[in-house]
Parts: sequence; structure tokens; C-alpha cells
Amino acid sequence: MQNKKISRRDFFGWVIKGGLLTALAGMAFPVLSYLWPVTRQGLNMGQKELGTVEDIPIWGSKKVIIGDSAFIVIRTPDEIKVFSAICTHLGCIVEWDAQRKGLVCPCHAAFFDLEGRIVSGPPPKPLSSFKAEVVNGKIYIR
Repeated sequence: MQNKKISRRDFFGWVIKGGLLTALAGMAFPVLSYLWPVTRQGLNMGQKELGTVEDIPIWGSKKVIIGDSAFIVIRTPDEIKVFSAICTHLGCIVEWDAQRKGLVCPCHAAFFDLEGRIVSGPPPKPLSSFKAEVVNGKIYIR
């Protein structure tokens, strides 16, 4: 067995390279979750219960969080609408504006209509919508 010594310069070179690699690995997760936020919205998750119709007044809303997914349930006089509550711009949670009959992102004042379409603001895509089913007064999505 040969006793090979490492120089001080080589040692610090390896320490700096290791530190940079560790820092880059630590930044990878937030960057990847920003680039692929749809994977966190719980698509293909099966049937989920979001509450009861009587929990939500007409022209009211309710936010529901299931795992890593956030939904906003809106009750109109005619139907129940369900959207992802995650803004497609930066991932902020949207709020229901009953006066304007739409969804507002508090981060950059983006506005979505009652179909989830972009009316104003920087989001690149409309909100994901989900088909709601009401069975015995309970609201479900698939």
C-alpha cells in the first residue's frame, strides 16, 4: 500500500467543488417544483370529496386542500364549479371575488373569470377545472 499525500491546494480545491455541488443540489428541488407545478396539483387522483353543498352559500366559495392539491369550490345558483386554487403564474393561492364573480390572484392581481379563463394579468394558462358531481348533498371530483 502506497502512502500518497494530498497537497493543501488540492484538498481545498476538493472542498470548494464539494460545497458548490452541494449548493447546486439544494437549489435543484425548488427550481424543478417551479418548472413542473402541475405534478403537485394531484391530477389522476381518483374521486375525492370536497364537502357539502350546504357548506357553501350561493355565490360563495370554499377552499379545500387534499394532500399537495388545493381546490376552490364555487357555488352559483345553477351549478358547482371546481378549479385548482393554484395560480398558473407563480403558484399563489387564488381568492374568490364574489362582487366581480371571478378569481383573483393576490400576488400580481391576475383575474380569472367564472370558467377559469384569464381576464387580466401575467398567468400563462387558465386555471385547471374539474368536473364536480353532487351526490346526496356531497360534492365530489374525479
